[in-house]
This record gives sequence, C-alpha cells and structure tokens, in this order.
Amino acid sequence: MNGLASEAKVVAGIENRYMTTSRNGVYVACEELDFVWDIQDVREFDLKWREMRKQGMTTLEITKELAEYFGRDQDEVAILAICRGRRGRI
Repeated sequence: MNGLASEAKVVAGIENRYMTTSRNGVYVACEELDFVWDIQDVREFDLKWREMRKQGMTTLEITKELAEYFGRDQDEVAILAICRGRRGRI
C-alpha cells in the first residue's frame, strides 16, 4: 500500500469513529471569532463580572464593558459568559 492509500485508510477510520453525523457540507459558525482565552484572563473576567453585577449592571452592559476591557468581540465575551454561567462561576 502506498503512502496516499495508507493515509486515506487512516482518515476513513477516523471519520467512521468520530464523525457520527452525516452532512452534505460543513458550515463553521462564527469562524472569524476567537473563543480561546488565557486562564488568567478567565479568572479576571469572573472577578470583574461579579463586581459589575454587584454594582447593578445588566448582562448587556457588562458584556459591552468587558469586550472593551479585554479588546475582544462582544460575541466572544458573551460565549465566555454563557460558559462561565453554566459552570456556576459567575
């Protein structure tokens, strides 16, 4: 078996094992956004979120302020807020 055939066999095995949903094409939502955060920034995010909430700020106000503070898109901050909320951190 040549290198390409061997690679194709490996790819097929991975697809069969992990790609459990059949699709006609793939669309990646929000591909232009960056959802990777430095852990220190996440800790600071949690602290600032809780402080702003205590000050009576709304979720939208906090999201806008933190987006500016971290130099991030508001949607990136909103997704982090959803994640941290689901984990009970904010």
